[in-house]
Amino acid sequence: TLVVRVSPPAFTLSGNAIDGYLVGANVIFDCDNDGISDLSIPSTTDQNGKYSLKITEEEFVRFDENNNSILDSSEGRIIVSGGVDGSTGAVFLGSFSADANASVVTPLTTLISSMIDLGLPKSESLEKLKAKRKDFI
Repeated sequence: TLVVRVSPPAFTLSGNAIDGYLVGANVIFDCDNDGISDLSIPSTTDQNGKYSLKITEEEFVRFDENNNSILDSSEGRIIVSGGVDGSTGAVFLGSFSADANASVVTPLTTLISSMIDLGLPKSESLEKLKAKRKDFI
């Protein structure tokens, strides 16, 4: 007897990768800052830079370190790499990142993600970025 059980993902992180829309880019969720996907289901962006990361129940329990049933900004990050800039056709050679709560992954979310990696809370990281932006206006 063969029994096949299909269960939907427990949680889905969806958003867009933008620097021009990044098309065909690899999207991972990294909970331990090693730059390697911690998900069992791979994801890539579509022609509009949209991605959908499917997280199983077992993965979610492992990522949710404080057991509050929410992926907090310090409990992992989304990393986008490769693909093509849809507005220029240029191959994207870099990578962008954002915290688990982000709905977009851009150069600015990469700066915020870097500040969170340095130990700053997300709210303080956003304030520092806003303060710097005012310097350029």
